[in-house]
Amino acid sequence: MKNCRIASNEENNLLNTFAFLRFPLMVCVVLCHSFMESAMANGEVECFVKSSFVLSKIIARVAVPNFLFISGYLFFRNVDSFTPRLYCDKLKRRLRSLVVPYLFWNAVVILLYFIGQSLAPQLFSGNQTRVCDYSFVEWVQAFWRVSGTVSPINPPLWYMRNLMVMILLSPILYQVLRNRVVGALFVVTMLSLWLSCLPLNRALVWLTPKFTFFFSLGAWFALHRAEIPRFRYWVVAVGLLLYVAAIVGVFVGRGRVDNMAYEVAILVGSAITMYVAHYGVNSKGWRMPEWLSLSYFFVFVFHAIPLALSQRLMLRIFAPDNNAEYFAIYFACFVLILSLSIGVFYLLKRLFPRLVAVVLGDR
Repeated sequence: MKNCRIASNEENNLLNTFAFLRFPLMVCVVLCHSFMESAMANGEVECFVKSSFVLSKIIARVAVPNFLFISGYLFFRNVDSFTPRLYCDKLKRRLRSLVVPYLFWNAVVILLYFIGQSLAPQLFSGNQTRVCDYSFVEWVQAFWRVSGTVSPINPPLWYMRNLMVMILLSPILYQVLRNRVVGALFVVTMLSLWLSCLPLNRALVWLTPKFTFFFSLGAWFALHRAEIPRFRYWVVAVGLLLYVAAIVGVFVGRGRVDNMAYEVAILVGSAITMYVAHYGVNSKGWRMPEWLSLSYFFVFVFHAIPLALSQRLMLRIFAPDNNAEYFAIYFACFVLILSLSIGVFYLLKRLFPRLVAVVLGDR
């Protein structure tokens, strides 16, 4: 049986939607990482803390679930039979598109830490081991999971690490999802485990029910050629009401991110985002400028450390003590680093086109 087929109209519609969403979702990733944890200790800026929490920790959190859905869909797209040869071919392609960028951009951050710790040690907390003093275990942790965190040394790359694990397990996932009913039950089971907020969700940081649910959902859509339901305004209205109710529930739970209301808010927000984007792209002709879409992956791998440094510098220089000043730093750093990331991408692309292609996985 061949592992290819002619794309249906709905498949093309989904691919167009994915292409449109990549950059807006990446903007959400940067916004998510713009949240300033240090402000939570300042009781005088409660308005800023709560507002930025909603923006960064709830609204912007639609990014990862939708990226996972896209990743699962694209990985299993055109798969009618998951043969060993197909598996090997996919691993070879992911070696170039995932492993090489993952190693390179973690190494870049290690180099930046080394330079920073040598030239401006005052910008670092001192709680971390200096790069020049790394043991073998700490070198391994830097590329997998830094002690005390859930991420490698380049924090956003936890997504790529988990995705590589999921891809290694893809033959098992295929066997589970290939049957429409069994696959749907598996997806619902992962959803239930995620929403239950059990300790299991935090036990295996590289294979959580949440991560598995969204990736598997995308894979199930691809394998069974499922379609996003026809657009209805009442569906969006009901979804938004549920979304607002879930956000209110988060604050009733005192802003905790380990309760069901928080997870429901992310689930509903992610679904609404894909649902509305699918309608807008394929019925209203929404398009994202190509020059923005092309930069999304570079923004992903580049933004975290410059964002953290810019916030640390601005907080130290301006010493904000009210809501307005915190808001100014929050948005200024967000816009600055997003713009800087896009600008650096096009500068490097112009100067070193082949190198940039390689370290970005030929994207």
